[in-house]
Amino acid sequence: MARQATVAIFSNAKEAQAAADDLLGKEIEPDDIKQYARKPDRSTAAAITPANELQLHKSFWNWLSGSKETEEAYDEYHGRYDKVVHDGGVILTVVVDAALQPVVDGVLRSHHPTDLLVRAS
Repeated sequence: MARQATVAIFSNAKEAQAAADDLLGKEIEPDDIKQYARKPDRSTAAAITPANELQLHKSFWNWLSGSKETEEAYDEYHGRYDKVVHDGGVILTVVVDAALQPVVDGVLRSHHPTDLLVRAS
């Protein structure tokens, strides 16, 4: 079955964690939910290189913005997400089977992320 990747941007860790908790309550697997944030003691670059399957891709930004994007679009996403993390925001990603996408979308929208992007994984 096709998988869908959803990227939600939250202003802070509390908002992102509330959304993640609600996703878990809807039987979304913990391994399908990732959060990327900058901790005070690490750089923005360290925030986007977690020890998970995203490292199998060319880069975090390539995975997040899609490898088929133009260089201009890639730079736009890179700059936007880098700024979110640098400014203390949190990027929450959810990768699920397409059949669960409406559940993920509903939960995330109920938490009012500042940005929401859905794409095929």
